[in-house]
Amino acid sequence: PVEHSETKAIAVWNGCAPDVDDTMVTGAELRDDSSWSRRLVCHPFSARRITLDLCNALVMAFDLTLIPLEVAGIMSMTPALHVLGLCVTVWWTLDILQSFCSGYQHKGVVEMRLSKTATAYIKSWFALDLLLVALDWVTLILTQLASTGFARSAKSIRFSRVLKILRLSRMFRLPKLFKIINGLQYWISGDIMAAGLKVLVWILGILFVNHFIACSWFALGTADDGIPSWVDTVRKFYKEHTEYEASEWYMYTTSLHWSLTQFTPASMEVVPVNVYERVFTVITIFGALVAFSSFLSSITNEVASLRLKRRDHTNNQAQLVRFLSQNRVSLELGGRLQELAQLQQVESSRVRRVHEKDVILLQQMPSSLKDQLRLEVYGPILRDHPLTRTMGILCVSAFSRICSSALSQQSLLPNEELFAFGDEAQCMYFVVAG
Repeated sequence: PVEHSETKAIAVWNGCAPDVDDTMVTGAELRDDSSWSRRLVCHPFSARRITLDLCNALVMAFDLTLIPLEVAGIMSMTPALHVLGLCVTVWWTLDILQSFCSGYQHKGVVEMRLSKTATAYIKSWFALDLLLVALDWVTLILTQLASTGFARSAKSIRFSRVLKILRLSRMFRLPKLFKIINGLQYWISGDIMAAGLKVLVWILGILFVNHFIACSWFALGTADDGIPSWVDTVRKFYKEHTEYEASEWYMYTTSLHWSLTQFTPASMEVVPVNVYERVFTVITIFGALVAFSSFLSSITNEVASLRLKRRDHTNNQAQLVRFLSQNRVSLELGGRLQELAQLQQVESSRVRRVHEKDVILLQQMPSSLKDQLRLEVYGPILRDHPLTRTMGILCVSAFSRICSSALSQQSLLPNEELFAFGDEAQCMYFVVAG
């Protein structure tokens, strides 16, 4: 079969494995009989599921940004932040209910039966999600008690530390963010969009890592251990030169600046003052040696791959222009050829159908398995024609040999000709899609 985003999909027969059950093929959906269950369960690749995943990603980004600031003491819990925290907790509570109704893929089949989706969720993320949501509600309740004076009746310092530790529990949702990002790549068509998404993810990853390190560096500097710290040194220096007290946000930006310098050859005036800060700096530098090199190489590879593809396209365009110019092709015909070449380049980057010859792992499979695969791929296509359908009933072996050795796949771009008037017929074509 041949396909692009607007292409025609064609099965080519140039000239037969036992019959199989066509009701259970790759990509098939298993649904309940009841209509309410069908409406309730969400398809894993539907626009509704993607929208929910994007909302989950935004909420997680909000947590990853705000929680380290709160734990480090850079931001205090205001009524507005308390309301936002309540909204986030309610969202994650509702997400548990939604996860019971989320379809999933299993062995190539989309499972949409409510009993199966609920069982799969209970066996995977349910325990962790329930624990994190419970901790979120406990944190909100303790925060409300602290604001009403309960903390003053207990040991307030210890109580505030407990709240900070509980807030950090939201960070355990980070693996879900990676899963969402990987799922979004399924919807990206085109080399530029795919490469742009990967580069954006790596850049945001660098920022979040440095944000977390900066908050940790600030929290270490403000720990009340009775020893000098880098925070004391910076505040003193700032006051001597400005006659004002350094704000918390100035200290955070200084921490972020320090964190970025550990990942790059840059330097700054902030240095460790005590042994704890020195150890933290050494650990950060060792981590940066691995993390930053990985970040940088990944971004460089994506940009270089995209640049190479663009360069090949530019060279091909230049060769076409030179050919047209050297052979004195008319402007009208030359313009049509260049416009069609440009259109085919754009459309070819959107091709999403994968052919058997493009999958390297399939080439390593046993011949018997590949014959079964081709029977399931090409069998339903051949059965659409009366002749081959009759052959499949009367002569199963011949039908299997046709599927395994006489069929191939071909893709056509918009305005691309499959054959022209007057051409001698060499094969039989089945239009599959497009």
